[in-house]
Amino acid sequence: MGMVQEYGTYKEPGFREAGSPFVTTVFIALATVFVAMTTVFMQGELRTSEP
Repeated sequence: MGMVQEYGTYKEPGFREAGSPFVTTVFIALATVFVAMTTVFMQGELRTSEP
């Protein structure tokens, strides 16, 4: 999160206010995809570990 905050300081306040929701949406989307991929990977590992 520190990188995002530092990057925001170089932008104008108006841009930060408008871009914040977009960054949050992208972050949530990436987190959702990461969780989904992790879940699929875990399920795949469980299936392959079964005799």
